Amino acid sequence: MKDVGEAAADRTLTLAELEDYPALEPYQIGNAVIVVISNPQQEFTKDDLRGLYNGTNSSMRAFHYEGETGIEERFCEYIHENRINETNNNVTGSFELMLESIKDTDVSVGFIPYGYVMSGDERYIAGIENDAGEIITAENITLEKITEAVRAENDTEAERLYPEELRPPIYYVTNGKPSTICDAFITWVRSPEGQAILRENGYVSLY
Repeated sequence: MKDVGEAAADRTLTLAELEDYPALEPYQIGNAVIVVISNPQQEFTKDDLRGLYNGTNSSMRAFHYEGETGIEERFCEYIHENRINETNNNVTGSFELMLESIKDTDVSVGFIPYGYVMSGDERYIAGIENDAGEIITAENITLEKITEAVRAENDTEAERLYPEELRPPIYYVTNGKPSTICDAFITWVRSPEGQAILRENGYVSLY
């Protein structure tokens, strides 16, 4: 990070990172949305997904990403696993390939940013369990409902609508005071015009 002027992050900076790099300045620009997708579309409890991704349940092909991504890290937090089992060889190299792999593979499951299943591919979104042990059905997993969760006034209401791990904040992070160009970009992304583009691409806007 010492040599990086600016970068995007889909989580809050840790205390350790801020101690190591005290000049880092995060600017929240919205919230990401992660959805579970499956073929055929179905509902999953956290235990179902945990078994598919820790190697104890081989009833479905469980796809994940080659290498580590912030999306995969947040998904692992949701299912309470430190990482995807290394014996799981169903890997994809991009978000686009994740969706295509699920579409082309019967009895399969994966996870992906919401924006990649917009425009007709919502039929692959799977129902999932919230922290109260209730199933959020696929028809209730919409950008409007997830935005409602982000805006909720208390944690219980928010979790009931959509789990926190799957709607992480996204930041633009600068190493020190942003340059003139970076500052202009951050200001634009946080403007009504920039936020409208975020919403159009499956993110939860700041307002």
